[in-house]
Amino acid sequence: MEKTLSLSHGEFRLVEPHVSRMSMPSYGEKELEQMLQISGKDAGELRASSYLEYVGRGFPKWKRASLESMELPPLDTKASVKTEGGIHFRSMNSITGEDLSIINRLSFEGSDRKFVSMGDAFFNSGSVIDVKRVDRTAAPVVITVEGDTPTIMSNLFVLDKQVELTVVIRNKTGSVFSLMNNRFFVDEGSSLNLLFINEADADAFVLNNSYYLLSSNAQLNMFDVNLSGKVVVPSHVSRLNGDSAVSNNWALYSATGSSVFDLSYKLRHSARNTKGAIDGIGVLGGTARSVFRGTIDIDKGAKDSRSSEHSDALLLSEKAVSDAIPSLSVKENDVEASHAATVGSIDQDAVYYLQNRGLTQDEAERLIVSGKFDPLIERIKEVIGGEIDGGVRVAIIKRLGSFSCEN
Repeated sequence: MEKTLSLSHGEFRLVEPHVSRMSMPSYGEKELEQMLQISGKDAGELRASSYLEYVGRGFPKWKRASLESMELPPLDTKASVKTEGGIHFRSMNSITGEDLSIINRLSFEGSDRKFVSMGDAFFNSGSVIDVKRVDRTAAPVVITVEGDTPTIMSNLFVLDKQVELTVVIRNKTGSVFSLMNNRFFVDEGSSLNLLFINEADADAFVLNNSYYLLSSNAQLNMFDVNLSGKVVVPSHVSRLNGDSAVSNNWALYSATGSSVFDLSYKLRHSARNTKGAIDGIGVLGGTARSVFRGTIDIDKGAKDSRSSEHSDALLLSEKAVSDAIPSLSVKENDVEASHAATVGSIDQDAVYYLQNRGLTQDEAERLIVSGKFDPLIERIKEVIGGEIDGGVRVAIIKRLGSFSCEN
C-alpha cells in the first residue's frame, strides 16, 4: 500500500504519527447489502474486503479539519453523476478480476484509510476507463456530480502505452457529503491531463483521494480547483515509478466564511531523471482556514531528478488563517529539490491606485485577486482546452463576489 507519509530514511525509521479515532453514526451492513445486490462478483469482493477494513477503525480526529459536526445522510444505491466522453466506460459494479488486480496494485492510504475503504465499500457511482492505443484520439472525459444525493465515487483509469487522455471531474453536489477515490495507472509514454473542480454545497464535507502511478516517460498535468465546501480535504499522491516520468500539480483554492481547507499534494520519485512540481495559490476571506501540505520524497537511486514545491496564500480578512507545511525527504545526492511558501495580505497601494481610476474598493480588490489567479487559469485553458475547462474563470469570478459581503 502506498503510504501517505514516508516513514524511513536510510537506516532510520521515523515514528508514525498517532491518529486519534472517534466513533460516529455511519453506514453499516444494511447499506453494504444494498450495494452488494447491484454488484458483480469481483465488485462484491472489493466491497466486502473494504467493508471489513472500514468497520475496523474509527473516523480520524483531525486537528485542523474537524469532522465532529459531520453527519452522513441516507445513502442511495445510485448517485446523480453524468459521464461523457469519446471512449467506452464500464461501471465499477461490473469490474473484472483483472480490474480488481489493478485496484489492489494501486492500494493507497489517501487522506485516511477510513475514507478510502469507505469509498470502495459503499460507492454508488464509479467507472472503469481503460484507454487503449486505438483510443488515442478519443474525446475528453467529463464527469459531473450533481443533485442532492450523497455521492461516494470510486474510479479506475488505466492508460495504455503511448496514449493521451484529458479528464474533467466537476463536483457540483448539493449534498452535505461527497467522497471520491480515483486510481490512475499511466503506462509508458502516455499523458494524462486532469482537472478537478469542486463547487460543492457551502455546508458540504468534501473528500478527494487520488493516486497516480506513472511509468517511464509518462506525464501527469493535474489541476485541483477547490472553490467551496465546509470542510474540504483533497489528497493527491503521485509515484514517479519509471525513468523520466513527470508529475505537474497545480492547486487553486478560494475559501470564505468559516470553511476549512486541508490540501495535500505528494510526489514520490522512485526512478532516474524524474521531474515533479507542486504549485498552489489560494485566497481566504472571513474566518476561513487553510493548510497546504506539499511533500517531496526522492528515493535512493532516483538520480538526476528535479522537484519543487511552492504555495502562495492571500488573506483578505484579518481573521483568515493560512498555514503551509512543506516537507522534503531526499535519499539521493544527485538531485535538485526545493520548497517555498508565502502568506500575505492584499497590497493597499494597488487598491488605492485602482480607486483613483474610478473603481470601488470591492471592485479593486476583486480585480487584484482575479489577476492573481489569471496565470493559472490561462494554463488550464492551454492544457485542458478552452471549451472543456469547466468554466473555471466564470466559477472563480462568481466566487470572488462573495468575498466583499463578509470582509
